[in-house]
Amino acid sequence: MKESTTGPASAASTAVRAALVGGALAFVIIGVASRFDVRKMTFGDGVLYRYVAENLAAPPAQIAHDLGGHGTALRYGRIVLPAMTWTLSAGNSHGMEYVQPLLMIVAAAAIAAGTRLLFTSSGPLISLTPFVAPGLTTSLAGGFAEPVAVAFVIWAVVLTRKGWWLGAAPLLSLAILTRENAAAALVGLAVWCLLKGKPRGAAILATSLVPVGAWYLIVRARFGFLPQNDPFLRHTVNAFGPPFIAAWRSLTQSGGLATLIVAIHLVIAIWALYLWRSSDLGAIAGASALQLMWNGPPQWHYVGDGVRLQVFLEVSFVLVVLERVISGRRESGLRLMGARPG
Repeated sequence: MKESTTGPASAASTAVRAALVGGALAFVIIGVASRFDVRKMTFGDGVLYRYVAENLAAPPAQIAHDLGGHGTALRYGRIVLPAMTWTLSAGNSHGMEYVQPLLMIVAAAAIAAGTRLLFTSSGPLISLTPFVAPGLTTSLAGGFAEPVAVAFVIWAVVLTRKGWWLGAAPLLSLAILTRENAAAALVGLAVWCLLKGKPRGAAILATSLVPVGAWYLIVRARFGFLPQNDPFLRHTVNAFGPPFIAAWRSLTQSGGLATLIVAIHLVIAIWALYLWRSSDLGAIAGASALQLMWNGPPQWHYVGDGVRLQVFLEVSFVLVVLERVISGRRESGLRLMGARPG
């Protein structure tokens, strides 16, 4: 039997239950991956986020030395997760070891709750659908920023569907300042508003770029580069290339498993572009698909990094396909009901 979600209290109760399920799933993922050793609950780029949290006010020269050319402006441009980690741990480095995985659990809970509100007429397990995306699940295990950014985006979608633009815009700002590829969500939602004849909504959502621009200027003043112009991206890893040509190179110049993963994501991207006019989630998937076309071969050298970079494509695509399946079933049910004798 499906849950009743006819009123605000019922919707809140449904969201809370979904949050508990999502948080529990994240706890299991993190625990199994780390064998419940808190020292192993953060690894890879997750360690870099913690470094930023520990050194928010450190001199630029010291930061550049410690990061060893791994992109000072880029890392400090992604400020939200480090800022949250610092705040909740009161600046205590040892406390950050616990706070960072806890933030992953909270983010997973928020993702599950938001997803449940997007699909209120479906069963409770629908809230776990986003975790099918490998980029999201991998990120939870390592303490990366992607789950936090996805949580902000999903709740921005929830608010835009209610017409609460002023609430959605700050969430999009936070998402982009957590992981810059969340800008695809802003593009998708703004375009969808315009398609639906809601230019005011699109304009309000666009204001989410104001805090982003302000922070990027602060980063530039401190480190000499805007985050996306950091030499680490342009010269060290050569992460981006000409549109579409970069995607082709990624497919033909990657090796082994990476080639297969690139191919799968390219198929998803093409499908997402076909579905982009189907809903706001489809528009986000379409914008995320276009992002993929700029990613050069180095982005796929480490498969985990590649799937995390495409987390918004993965999550939005899974949700829009789910949305269409549910819609198709509903329409089939209505046709069957109409075919019954009166």
